[in-house]
Amino acid sequence: MTGFRQSGLPEFKAADLIREHLLVQVRDEAFKLLEDDPGFKSGDNLLLKEELQAKSMNISKFKAPN
Repeated sequence: MTGFRQSGLPEFKAADLIREHLLVQVRDEAFKLLEDDPGFKSGDNLLLKEELQAKSMNISKFKAPN
């Protein structure tokens, strides 16, 4: 038959594995940060808190009304 693609497993992509591994690392670091400094009160965490709050304020401007 012509014009049909074989079904089955998707093509293997190394980038997907790398991206998945990176996302797992980022998630683990985020949970560790929340355990170690839940109030984001120390050092660089305070800067991160300020940046997240600023981004949150920018995003909230675009939220749909309830």
